Amino acid sequence: MVFKSHLNNKKTDELPRGEFIRRFFVMYIPVALFLFIATACIYAERVAFVSKLECAPLHEHGYKLHVLIILFITLVLSFFACWLIASVRTKAKLLRENLQLQVNELKKTADALHLNESVYSATLLSIGDAVISTDVNGCVMIMNKVAERLTGWKQADAAGKKIEEVFCIRKEATGEVVSAPVHEVLEAGKIIELENHIVLISKDGLEISVADSAAPIRNSAGEISGVVLVFRDQTSEGTIAKKLEASESHYRSLFDNMPGGFGALKVIFDDSGEPNDYYVEQMNPSLEKMTDIKEEDALGKTFSIILPSLNKGWKDFFDHVAKTRESTVYEAYANRFKKYYYAVAFSPEPGRIAFVLNDVSIRKKAQDELEESKRFLRLVIDTLPIRIFWKDLKSTYLGCNLAFAKDAGFDSSTELVGLRDFDMSWADQNAEAFRADDREVMETGIPKINYEEPQQRENGKINWLETSKLPLNDSDGNCIGVLGAYEDITEIRREHQQLQQLFAGMEQTPDAVVVTDLNGNIEYVNPAFVAITGYSENEILGQNPRILKSGEHPESYYKELWDTISSGENWFGHFINKTKSGRFYTDESIISPIKDDKGVVLSYVAIKRDVTNELIREQKLQEAEKMESIGILAGGIAHQFNNLLQSILGHSELLAFDVEGKRSAMKSIRQIQESTNRAAELTKELLTFSRQDFMHLNEYNFNEIVITAVDEISKKLNDSIDLQVSLCEESMLVFADERQLKLLISNILENAVESMVVGGDLIVKTFCVSISKEEAEESPNALPGNFVCCSIQDSGTGMLKEIKEHIFDPFYSTKDMGVGLGLASAYGIIQKHNGWIDVESELAKGSKFSVYIPSIVKNSMIFS
Repeated sequence: MVFKSHLNNKKTDELPRGEFIRRFFVMYIPVALFLFIATACIYAERVAFVSKLECAPLHEHGYKLHVLIILFITLVLSFFACWLIASVRTKAKLLRENLQLQVNELKKTADALHLNESVYSATLLSIGDAVISTDVNGCVMIMNKVAERLTGWKQADAAGKKIEEVFCIRKEATGEVVSAPVHEVLEAGKIIELENHIVLISKDGLEISVADSAAPIRNSAGEISGVVLVFRDQTSEGTIAKKLEASESHYRSLFDNMPGGFGALKVIFDDSGEPNDYYVEQMNPSLEKMTDIKEEDALGKTFSIILPSLNKGWKDFFDHVAKTRESTVYEAYANRFKKYYYAVAFSPEPGRIAFVLNDVSIRKKAQDELEESKRFLRLVIDTLPIRIFWKDLKSTYLGCNLAFAKDAGFDSSTELVGLRDFDMSWADQNAEAFRADDREVMETGIPKINYEEPQQRENGKINWLETSKLPLNDSDGNCIGVLGAYEDITEIRREHQQLQQLFAGMEQTPDAVVVTDLNGNIEYVNPAFVAITGYSENEILGQNPRILKSGEHPESYYKELWDTISSGENWFGHFINKTKSGRFYTDESIISPIKDDKGVVLSYVAIKRDVTNELIREQKLQEAEKMESIGILAGGIAHQFNNLLQSILGHSELLAFDVEGKRSAMKSIRQIQESTNRAAELTKELLTFSRQDFMHLNEYNFNEIVITAVDEISKKLNDSIDLQVSLCEESMLVFADERQLKLLISNILENAVESMVVGGDLIVKTFCVSISKEEAEESPNALPGNFVCCSIQDSGTGMLKEIKEHIFDPFYSTKDMGVGLGLASAYGIIQKHNGWIDVESELAKGSKFSVYIPSIVKNSMIFS
């Protein structure tokens, strides 16, 4: 239509005058010139030809006129011919131009149509909703990709099929088939929308919740030519809604649980436009916790009400944000809350402020402690007698401690910052050597530790230094300098010779020698210490002597020791220590502080002597002397008491003859006689304890003696006691008094049964044992040799250590009744047989008595 309108406006029946004239003269001028030249040539040729024939001369005037007439006619004819040709060519050009114009207009129209079609196609294919168009019969014409995906139909397969076959929908709740709205649109001629909760059944049988609408397609005449059906997958929308809800819940949870305190404020401006106060609009639980201000007490209220004593710094902070709307950071102490806070505030919109508050009291405290640590570290460095310094890559001093500054001739460490070794008080040759060491450490990155070097001072004195240097690296690992430390060891080198001599003496002494630093860390032990404790030198160096603790001493014992040696005094005493193997031993120690010339304690030295065997021998001697004294006393009393008992018994028998027949008197006499007999038995036990009782020695099988005693005690046992007996199968011959050994075993068994008030296990075992001299020295009772042993173990009440030390004393008993001579007589019996008894007992866990008797097989014993 655009092309048609354009042609109607153009005058195609008129020739363009300028173009026609141009074309005419372009053709006519060459033709006229050609005719003039041709006519002239013909005329000349004719004259020449007549002259050659020598004919009569031509009538020149008649001939010329004839030629001019022909030329005129020719020019006139050529004029009209050129006019005609120019006119035709001009019209032909005009026709070509009109034709080209029509072609161009058609091409533009086709391009516009193609563009419109591309736009519509792209829109149809790229739209997020599914689109299906049908003809007036409800047959599918076009489907976009979304419609293909949701229905499961390809356009090629669906084209021409009824819409109900491709777009099959049902009610979600009932499954009832719903007709497609296409036919309803065709009938009503308006847009129709489906009701909610409609499910699309795809070609693959999938159920998809959809919402759709259908609209009529009309042609230019307004007639319905088809229907367009638009529908979308509501499942994803539901999912998105759920995700949005979950996201909102998530962010709400973040808001409620974020560690930082969040608050939102509304700014109150005064008449001049300056911020005056702030309304609290929002705050999260963390802000409540940080400020101890409840949300219900703050919302809708102003700072002037909630925080009447707000620091000016905090007020200025919020004012700045309110006026500039710049994101601002502020950190300060809040007097009301007694805390340091770090705050970030910004203005999301004019007149409102949002801020995040963090309690940095712990970090601030850590920073203060760090600063204090730096000051303390500086104090420590300046207090250290070791000279410490650090330099840059050019060996220029960056700093040092006070000791180094004094050594270099300065009053403070800041005075030598920026100086070099050549500016110091030592010789140039030393300075060059020091700088060479610096370069080596910085270039290789390998520290040089504890190397000795000379240092010549201005007065010519040479000091010897023990130096260590290591590279200083930045956070990226790049070397930025060198750190060094040295100690003047001139006097140490001088005293080294003396120390070597002392060292040789300590190495060869039989007493253990231990040297520790001021903290008690072991720096030296001699071979005697290694031999006593069982720890090698490598295992013990660097350790604390507490590694030898046995747990037998209270902490107050060690505190007294440290208080003594820390005050510079010597300490004398005994330790019960434990070897590497777990053996307890007693050492006699002298611990002394090692002081310098000024009396300053440098370290501690301990001289230790193992007196375990001496104490055992002393204990054996004391025990023997005690029991010997008790035995002598008991024996004397027993002899005298026995004489009295014999007199009482004899007179009671005579009295019995006199009162015979008198029952009451005879009953009393019998009671006197029974008591006298029991007293006589007690006297025998006293004599046995004092080893003055007569012994009938002979060879016996120790197992048989044990079995006899066990059989007698088993008759007295109740069902709550489980008796277990295990006898050795080796030779168990002993040279002993059978009666006394049986009495010994019986007394121990009776003592065990009486301790098992609630029953339990009573275990009796016999076995042979060989004891070396070294093993005997480690036990207060043992003797070297070969022995038979009977161990009696019960699960009774057990004994405290204080009670166990007196169980063999005469008349000592933990029982409410009894004479208390059972174990005492057992002690006397075992002593007469040159044996001993070991006792192990723990309260509430029972006791174990082990009786050792010399074996007759491998020992020749003479008893007195």
